[in-house]
Amino acid sequence: MPTCKNCQIAFEIAKEDLNFYAKLSYGPGLEVLPPTLCPNCRLQRRLTYRNEPHLYKNICALCKNPTISLHSPESGYKIFCQDCWWSDKWDPHVYARDFDFNKTFFEQYAEMQKRIPRIGLMNKAAENSEFCNYAGYNKNCYLAVGGSWYSEDCYYGRHYNHCRNCCDCESIKMSELCYESVWGSNLYNCVHCFGSYNSGYCYFSVNLRGCNNCIFCSNLRNKTYYIHNKQSTKEEYEKLIKQLLDPNNFSAAVTNYKRFKSQAIYPPSYQTNCENCTGDYLENCKNVQHGSNIFDGEDCKYIVQAEGIKDVMDCSSIGYDHPELYYETINAGTGGFNGKFTFNSWECTNLTYCDTVMNSQDCFGCVSMHNKRNCILNKQYSEEDYKKLRDRIILHMKKTGEYGEFFPINLSPFGYNETSAQDYFPLTREQAIKKGYKWHDDSTQEKSFTQSPENLCEECRKPFRLTSHELIFYKKLNIPSPRKCFFCRHRERFFTRNLPNLFDRTCANCNEKIQTAFSPDRPEKIYCEKCYMQAVQ
Repeated sequence: MPTCKNCQIAFEIAKEDLNFYAKLSYGPGLEVLPPTLCPNCRLQRRLTYRNEPHLYKNICALCKNPTISLHSPESGYKIFCQDCWWSDKWDPHVYARDFDFNKTFFEQYAEMQKRIPRIGLMNKAAENSEFCNYAGYNKNCYLAVGGSWYSEDCYYGRHYNHCRNCCDCESIKMSELCYESVWGSNLYNCVHCFGSYNSGYCYFSVNLRGCNNCIFCSNLRNKTYYIHNKQSTKEEYEKLIKQLLDPNNFSAAVTNYKRFKSQAIYPPSYQTNCENCTGDYLENCKNVQHGSNIFDGEDCKYIVQAEGIKDVMDCSSIGYDHPELYYETINAGTGGFNGKFTFNSWECTNLTYCDTVMNSQDCFGCVSMHNKRNCILNKQYSEEDYKKLRDRIILHMKKTGEYGEFFPINLSPFGYNETSAQDYFPLTREQAIKKGYKWHDDSTQEKSFTQSPENLCEECRKPFRLTSHELIFYKKLNIPSPRKCFFCRHRERFFTRNLPNLFDRTCANCNEKIQTAFSPDRPEKIYCEKCYMQAVQ
């Protein structure tokens, strides 16, 4: 067991891991070297390359029009708006360079990275959804980020998937009219529901399946008109809902829900229709180990947030259209095959160490390109010359100790506090800088499109905006508008979930040893699978 060179903790490299690395080889002597960081440190390093919700007003460097960007004006990067970046008005080959074997690869990448224009947002085929990031094919959505696809009229949430009319939700699929609901699918008109499926008109509830018209309920199956896990009448249900949704009572109801949620019984992990899997928040998965937040995954390991993937390892925020054979990659997918050490790259094949390369094939060390092939450091080669030079560079990188490692943290385009790493691995400004991360002081650039002086967040005391669309949504669900800003709501919602770690505990009912994503210091009662199934109603 090697020792992580970052946190100094021993970690396992299993035989199946070595077999996977062998699949990534371009030939004898060109194998990917085993990692030198433990899985958590590898995840943290990747997440420093993903900024989901922090959006800024910027100016397109090509058309000079105002645009929205995930890069702040202070970042020093040249930003192109969506239309310009995808157009033929500029040529990424202008920034090409020959590979210098007297320098390390990352030195040359860093020199090139700052010069090349970056796309403002990762937002594909948006229809009236310009303020979305890491999103695609959405209509009338606003600040739907972090892997939100094929959704309509959704606001202020993360990881919406084929949803309609939802607001302030996290990781929900094929749902409609939901508010502050986390991890679920096929939900309708659900408010403050967690880990629930195929349910409707449920409020302040946990772990429901096939239920309707339930309030403050947990671990129910196929029940209708239940309050506090007891059968009630339609009249009692409607009377209580009216009371709870009253603006004068709603805040107290949310507080009671948090208390109720902490006292509920939970299974070791959230797994639905899974086979031979370890991890949490898994649905329709097979042979997934150490996974978190995955829909439809197969033969994968050390994955966080993914959908429709196969034969993938050490990846985050990847999926759609079944990408296959990816390693140490973040923000990738929509098809594709064999991607290594890349980020922000969609619909690609055989990419290695690439940054924001789209619809391309056989590229190495390239930045901000689309519809290209056989390129190294943005320079075009013949297929034969590309392969020869690629192999020479890999051998050079193996000598310098670079090949097999993701991009180093100092090359991230973002401050640590702008990225998903701050959610999963929180650091203070002093801690982050001491470890070598960047830090962004957002007081220098007000995000005015999220702010309005008439609404003051009750937690951070910063002004925030309420859009006309979301006000219509609140009225439709008959709920009061929020008193906290988007960032505080996101942070609070994120920490209602388990982080991607596994712990050894004992069943709170039979004392059987179990492995769970609930840390030992959490207050919830965790049952083994057998005891939990006996406890559900």
